[in-house]
Amino acid sequence: MSSSQWCTIESDPGVFTALVEAFGVKGVEFTECYSLDDETLTSLSEEGVYGLIFLFKHGGEETPEIGGTENSGHAEYGTLLSGDDVPPGLFFARQVTGNACATQAILSILLNAAPAEDDGTSTVSSSLAGGGLSGGLRLGRTLAELREFTRHFDAGLRGETIGASSDIRTAHNSFARQEALVGDDGPKSNEGEQEDVFHFVAYVPYPPPRSASVAEGGGEVEVLATECYELDGLQPGPVRVTCKGGGDEGSRTLPSWLRTARSAIQTRIAKYPPGEVKFNLMAVVSDRRTALQQQLRETMLASAKANGGEKDNLVAAANELKVRLMEEGNKRAQWRKENERRRHNYLPFCFELIKGMAASGKMDEFVKAANEKAEARRLASQGAKTKA
Repeated sequence: MSSSQWCTIESDPGVFTALVEAFGVKGVEFTECYSLDDETLTSLSEEGVYGLIFLFKHGGEETPEIGGTENSGHAEYGTLLSGDDVPPGLFFARQVTGNACATQAILSILLNAAPAEDDGTSTVSSSLAGGGLSGGLRLGRTLAELREFTRHFDAGLRGETIGASSDIRTAHNSFARQEALVGDDGPKSNEGEQEDVFHFVAYVPYPPPRSASVAEGGGEVEVLATECYELDGLQPGPVRVTCKGGGDEGSRTLPSWLRTARSAIQTRIAKYPPGEVKFNLMAVVSDRRTALQQQLRETMLASAKANGGEKDNLVAAANELKVRLMEEGNKRAQWRKENERRRHNYLPFCFELIKGMAASGKMDEFVKAANEKAEARRLASQGAKTKA
């Protein structure tokens, strides 16, 4: 697995949102989830959630028990699918390129959320993703053409195609962290130890939830059954997640796939030693600005026709929506500023600062102080490991 052309990128909603917009995707954003409780998941469901991305430390856990062709026996977690068992149309790609797992997890959600007939310009309503707000996912030409080109490929060839895509790789690598000195075995932490390795997996509902599809003639209504799939590029195939549990009676109002995804994530976390906290969870949701703009238009139209107290209430509601829209705009502006800082090369400044300190004659003093602090951190770290 080669990683020479792909960098690691930070798990951050501003980074991921800018990344997919660089692909040409419109109508979605990423939001960080700090809890798996019913309130958090209900809020996601109401917004319109297309999938979840879970980041965890790779190699530090016991592997959840998965049934299927490569692991027979009781499947407490789910079933690994292959061949004809994979649902028709489910997009799954093996990760054959190092450091590409974040982008592949994102693509796994986007390419399974949009309908198969999407040419890159059609819109997927967020109501189809389990939400009540109106908005829409548009893949854009790059991803629509990728999916069409790889439609009949196996998972390995799909992974190769993603790794060979210059458009996707360029957008991904635009968030590369500036490194002054990198050894043959990769960057190291301040203490000289090899950095932890992290991995991303995606949880998606498939088929994409539909409120209902009405048969021709208008008589019969068919509701499509949706299941939860874990898409992990390091696995040979998708995993149909079947583990249950987590949540109270109120959780029954949540979409079943979200309840199952929560159980899967909790199962994964439980496989780590107590005290492990290096996890991150993000959701792909509808662009909040789109929904707020539509709500504002509808509220202002209604207020124009109303009178008296009703009009006052609608005007107040419109003002509240304007404030929320402004907050969303400020959030996007902050994301852009942070991304500019991530991309900026501070190394020349650092080198000039060090040269200036050396010229002032204070370099030895600062080096000594830094070494003392580093030694104190090392001793504190060793003490914590000994207690554990």
